[in-house]
Amino acid sequence: MSKLQPGQFDELLFGLGLSHKETSLLLNVKPFQVYNWVNGIDEIPEDQSKRILDMEDLVEDYVFTFMAEVDSIIEEKGKKPTVIPVIRYLGNQIFKKYMPNEHIKFTYFKIFNSAISRIRIDAARDEINVIAINFDPENYTQFLGDNEDSLQQRTAWAEAIVKN
Repeated sequence: MSKLQPGQFDELLFGLGLSHKETSLLLNVKPFQVYNWVNGIDEIPEDQSKRILDMEDLVEDYVFTFMAEVDSIIEEKGKKPTVIPVIRYLGNQIFKKYMPNEHIKFTYFKIFNSAISRIRIDAARDEINVIAINFDPENYTQFLGDNEDSLQQRTAWAEAIVKN
């Protein structure tokens, strides 16, 4: 028996930013099967239920870790930053190329981006302005110049965009 009821399953998909078609691709099932699950026609298999719950846990863990880092910055500086940029990767190829470790965990850029959206919501509750910057490889390459690509360089690029 599944851990999730059809409505819960559908809400999790929505919260992860996944359409039924995208879900079918991630779970390697036909789109009609996802439709049948969310409408209660077929029972959601335990393994598929677990995969969606694991994706949800991954997003929540990422948000928790990010917000803990924000708290550390606030504690270190003694004040809240005016703005914190966070990079959103649009498209799975860009996500896989620039965030290979995160791609292995999240498998799909939209799941990672749902974590970014949740970070923005949590930060807003704490009156911290987190701005999502869509990663632009061409603009970033110009910014990078002769420097090596790194997460620190991408953060500096995002901060430069926020300042302008």
